[in-house]
Amino acid sequence: MVLGWPVALLLVLVAIEWYLDEIYVPTIPPPNRERVQHTTYHSAAVQALDRFRELSASEREAILENLNYRILPLTDWWPRLRRSDYQIVCLGEDHDEYTRRFLANDIFSEIVTDVLLLEATPKQLARIMGRVDSGKPYVRLLDADIAAVIRTARRKNPSLIVNGIEETGRQEKERQRLKRGSRDETIAANLRETYRSGRQHVILFGALHCKTDPAWLFGFMRSTISQLPANAFLNVRVMGEHQNGPLEAFVYFLDEVGIATGDFVIAETGSLHPFVKKWFSLLNSETLSKFQTMVVFRS
Repeated sequence: MVLGWPVALLLVLVAIEWYLDEIYVPTIPPPNRERVQHTTYHSAAVQALDRFRELSASEREAILENLNYRILPLTDWWPRLRRSDYQIVCLGEDHDEYTRRFLANDIFSEIVTDVLLLEATPKQLARIMGRVDSGKPYVRLLDADIAAVIRTARRKNPSLIVNGIEETGRQEKERQRLKRGSRDETIAANLRETYRSGRQHVILFGALHCKTDPAWLFGFMRSTISQLPANAFLNVRVMGEHQNGPLEAFVYFLDEVGIATGDFVIAETGSLHPFVKKWFSLLNSETLSKFQTMVVFRS
């Protein structure tokens, strides 16, 4: 009887997992269109607007000129990206349905992808690809649909290669046994093993992995694939306008000063006006300073 409960619980968990993978298709509610959803952070927008209005006309004009030049409509970014020398793009996402839908509809429909690298082990990826290839409308990866992303990328490039580079259980145990390395270091090594010279690689991982910090994947991969020049690597944060308070406050400010009314891109985050980075210091420290580019989709 003592062993019966753990076995029964395991069977229930397996049944739930099977249901989620094979049958469940979630109903995704419409996005909340309220302008202010993170009230704690709204004061940053109000204070920034006050400081902006206190500036001289020439100072205000300089800030608006900077924002107009540095913040692009998403559609204007694609030609610039295609002219760049990138070979590996790390897309840092939140694992939610709205982000995945935007990625499928607006990013992978445009970005050139020869090799798509996902946050899944090879075993997990084989299961995912089997479901995608069988025509299942909804396939989970980290609690959000990945099928639409893969299908869109394939329509863009029928020769698309999809690889899973997540650390495997065996790799984790070996790392722990040796008491050295990290999960992201292992993922970077897996990337090196699957890297194909001359191909355009797009990595879709949780946002932290794509930060410029040396302890995360993006930092490791630039040293792991050392034959590529620095401008061959690009890290991009993809966010909805309300995904966190600091970004929502920034978008509110942009709306009030007449900048970026639709989906937009800050192609060079470090080039924003110093006053803007100071006024939105939390967004700057958490996101702008950690990613070369930020893509923001509006509700």
